[in-house]
Amino acid sequence: MTRKSPSAIFSGYEFIFSLTMKKKILIITLVLILLVSGSVVFLNNIFLPQKLKVILIQALQERTQKKVSIGSIKFSLFSGLVLQGLSIYDDLGTIVSLKEGSCAFVIPEIFRKAIIIPQLKLDSLIISLERRADGSFNIEDFLFPQAPKSSKGGFSFSVLKIIARNSLIKFHDASISPPLNKEVNLTELKLYLSLPAKVKFELRGSVPGKAAVSISSAGTFDLARKDWDARASILNCAPAEFAGYYRALGVSAASGIIDSNISIKFKQGSYFADLDSRIKSLGLVRDKISANINSELKAKAQYNPKTKQTQFSGKAALINCNISGIEAIGQIEAINAQVKFDNSGIFTESAAASIWGQPLHAKLSLAELANPLFSAGITTALDLASVQRILKDKLQITLPGEIKGKSEFVLNIQSRLSAGKFGFGLEGFLDTQDASFRPEKLTNPFEKISGRLEFGLNGVKWTEINFSYLKIPYKSRGSLSNYTAPQVELDLASEKLNLNCSLSIAGKLIKVSKLYGKYLNSEFSLEGNFDTKDAEHLRASAEAGLNIDLKDLKAMLPAYAEELDKIKPQGLVQAQCSFSGEPGNLKSCVVQAKLTSPVVTCFGLKATNSFLNYSQAEGMGEISLMRFSFYGGSADLAAKIGLTSPGLPFGLSLGLKEVKIEELKLDTSAKDQNISGSLQAQANISGYGNDFSKTSGEGKISILNGRLWELDLFKGIGKLVFVSDFAKITFSEGSCDFLIRDKAISTDNLLFKSEVTRLSGPVKIGFDGGLDATLNAEVDEDKIPISGTFKDITSIIMGKAGRIGTIKISGTLKEPKYKFQAAVVDLIKGLKDVFMGK
Repeated sequence: MTRKSPSAIFSGYEFIFSLTMKKKILIITLVLILLVSGSVVFLNNIFLPQKLKVILIQALQERTQKKVSIGSIKFSLFSGLVLQGLSIYDDLGTIVSLKEGSCAFVIPEIFRKAIIIPQLKLDSLIISLERRADGSFNIEDFLFPQAPKSSKGGFSFSVLKIIARNSLIKFHDASISPPLNKEVNLTELKLYLSLPAKVKFELRGSVPGKAAVSISSAGTFDLARKDWDARASILNCAPAEFAGYYRALGVSAASGIIDSNISIKFKQGSYFADLDSRIKSLGLVRDKISANINSELKAKAQYNPKTKQTQFSGKAALINCNISGIEAIGQIEAINAQVKFDNSGIFTESAAASIWGQPLHAKLSLAELANPLFSAGITTALDLASVQRILKDKLQITLPGEIKGKSEFVLNIQSRLSAGKFGFGLEGFLDTQDASFRPEKLTNPFEKISGRLEFGLNGVKWTEINFSYLKIPYKSRGSLSNYTAPQVELDLASEKLNLNCSLSIAGKLIKVSKLYGKYLNSEFSLEGNFDTKDAEHLRASAEAGLNIDLKDLKAMLPAYAEELDKIKPQGLVQAQCSFSGEPGNLKSCVVQAKLTSPVVTCFGLKATNSFLNYSQAEGMGEISLMRFSFYGGSADLAAKIGLTSPGLPFGLSLGLKEVKIEELKLDTSAKDQNISGSLQAQANISGYGNDFSKTSGEGKISILNGRLWELDLFKGIGKLVFVSDFAKITFSEGSCDFLIRDKAISTDNLLFKSEVTRLSGPVKIGFDGGLDATLNAEVDEDKIPISGTFKDITSIIMGKAGRIGTIKISGTLKEPKYKFQAAVVDLIKGLKDVFMGK
């Protein structure tokens, strides 16, 4: 027999020992499995359904003060304790329901009779969250329960961590009308119990809707102190779906999205909040006003419910916002602003917007929020042509003319709402440089308009506005006060014109209390009332005064400069006038006027001590008397004209008395001629003002003690009659009766009579100055002038003969032509008498 080696023997024992240990381990494992299986069977069939289920129900009921039911409780080797069909409810309905919950470990504290669950996993949790009509939440019953009732022999129940997935929060808000119902899908919810009495949570979810709202939040609740701290991120929130919260404000949200990050704390009885929000295309509507808002907002707030004191601050950025539907404005576009706010108010130093295409810049503030005071400082650069178009298209205000140029507009506003009364303050100014304005009824524009127009609620004033008209520079200052019953003060000055005016407006009535002006050397004044009730038929009742220097007429009436150069008016005229009626229809007005003048000169002729009385009524104008002194004599005139009658019919009566020709000649081209005489005349003339060719009339002219041979007309006649010394002949009488008709002045009995000669016959002078006269010439030989030391034989013969011939005059008054025809029969008779010694 072969002896085995020690190593072989050891290997054999090792193998046997190995087999023995494996059997032991296997047996032990089988025993453990049997024990675990038995325990599971015992737990699932005896302990859990009968003992733990009751313990959990009692604990939850004491904790929540609500009714609790549990479908089943099982134990799983992989999931731990599994609870199914949990429901927490009251008489109003189910508050919390759970499809399944599991916890891996349950730690019983036997001596404290407490059960602690380190981690609870929940699947398909449904929470019915309600905000009651008084603003409280039903969930507060869970977070801040009443002191639990004591239960002898019972166990307390604690969960250290809860993880919920695929859960749902059904939110019902009964504090608004109609109530809001929303569901929040929770993809994940985690709750942590931090002993002794703190709960932490984390959640992520969404709110279904037209635009799904994404929600994430985290926070901590201190159950002992009743403090809490929560943070939330709400993205893609559509305010339109939460209209109930702001319906009482009369505002509705038609569109838009809000993204917000919110941090809220409740600590020591006060709320603290931080907000970081972004608003995208938010469409708000209230009545006829709508707004589209893009904004970024950051804010902090603190609120104490006991004292009801709020502290807040923050800033916001408005980005390209629009507001439309504002009465009288329409739409405000491109609103951009950086806004700061706190308890003292809301402020922005850099707001910008566009109204009717005009860009505006503003500084805005809303201060003293308890008694709000709103302030605004608005500036804009204006294109005046655009402003005129806007006034017409947007406000139906039509300026009576065309305006051009650039200006700067500044407006400051202050308003306060106090005790239900709205107080408002406004002031500003308009700066204009090199603008122009062309009124509708003027050919020439006002140019180079510059200056500052200041305005406020009480009126408008300007200290100096410069402009030019017809290239003449002007300056103006004035004011307008009381918009409801305006009072206007106006001063206007230029190199030639000064004007001062005071007027008031009451409704449609304009009262001019003072209008005084001076142009060159002339002055004028006006007082009266103007009724504008009917814009097409303005009515006036006024009194005016004039103190006019006639030399100024050429500057006043440049369109008649050529005619005035011929007339050459000079002198001072004072006038007082009363007027009533329609200035646009002067012919129908009632007028009373009185003119006086110490000296007036026209065409070089001078009238002194003149006065004129004029009246007008019912379409008839009348000069009752015009009288003036005229070269040693006087002149009277009376006239009437039918202003509203067809053709303007008129009639006038003119009289001249004892006018000294020797004085008159001094103001004519005949001043160096030896002419004299006393002139008297009377004439009655009638006709039509629109056709002087139809003028007719009659009259008489006479000259006494005349010396007229040196006039061009009589020189020609004298040369035909006398050889010399004819200039020394003086007429003792000159007269004629005349008629005016057929565009001419004519007489059949013109007579010039002196001691030597006699001229008589018909004369006709056309309105165009044409002459047609046939004068019979007669001489007296005893009175013929002596030339040297002898008598002119021809003159003696003519004198003996009586009528010596006929003088034919033609041509014009400026250039007369003469032709002499001898009276042959009378000449022969004269020769006979000479030779016969008679």
